Amino acid sequence: MAFIFMVSVAIKMGKGLYFADMELARIIKGDATRLDGRLLAFAHVANTQASPEHLQGMVHNGFLAVQGNYRDQRTLAEFFQSEFGLSLERGIEEVIDQNQEGAGLESALDPDLVRDRLRSMKDAAGSMPIPAKIVSVESPESALHFEGDVADLGHFDDLAFAHMAVNAYPILYQAIYRQQELLELQGRIESLLDQSQTSRPMSTFAGDVEEHLLHTLLPNILYAGDNSEEARHALAVFEDFLRPHLTEADLEAMLALIPVVRLGDTGSRRKLDLLLRRVAALHREDYKALDVIRHDLDALN
Repeated sequence: MAFIFMVSVAIKMGKGLYFADMELARIIKGDATRLDGRLLAFAHVANTQASPEHLQGMVHNGFLAVQGNYRDQRTLAEFFQSEFGLSLERGIEEVIDQNQEGAGLESALDPDLVRDRLRSMKDAAGSMPIPAKIVSVESPESALHFEGDVADLGHFDDLAFAHMAVNAYPILYQAIYRQQELLELQGRIESLLDQSQTSRPMSTFAGDVEEHLLHTLLPNILYAGDNSEEARHALAVFEDFLRPHLTEADLEAMLALIPVVRLGDTGSRRKLDLLLRRVAALHREDYKALDVIRHDLDALN
């Protein structure tokens, strides 16, 4: 079992600075502002001759590479179970044994003290960074086939420095990924709260119905991710708002346009806009506007 065991360092950040605002450098595949949660990071190593044998064995074809899955593995216990079929306790024992065989930090300490210390970390394992496992990379080009984010950590003359880089980078990656998750969750909660305040039926809605339909409810559907929870919720709010004021056939016809509009069909978008404007005009009993809308709809058919 080979992996990089990482030690976390707590850094107090100012209120105005968030990890999501930082540029995660060296990403050669993926979007640093919207991390995937799965990482492949590699360093180019020029010289391995003077390095300890246990480090030399980690290098393949001149690359020291690590892989982490922080999307599906959220705790240290999940990492040990998923990657090696081990319990948290047994995984920690393996870490101790591995470091004793090599020249790691823990091997310079009393083994029993280290064992007691790591066992005491069990309760806090949920907040610990998840290790990145050692993998083989043939070339930067082949790394791009990895399903997730790919980071090139640069060239190192000394293997020890490359080892430091692949130790540190996954910790930073996890911190930014978790922060992005948190901010996205907070945004979803705020959006759902806002929608819940305006999801009442049209008959009791106090604002501008046409504005609400065209600039709030419809964009919420169109710009949500395909088959996402946000899209389903937005569609339900849209239906609840309109259902009391439309026949089932009219509502179904309107809903049938939405998937086509999402694909970018401008004719369907124009028709959907007109249908929504017709609903709003009926609601406010604006018969002059209704005549214009009917004429425009007839021109589309």
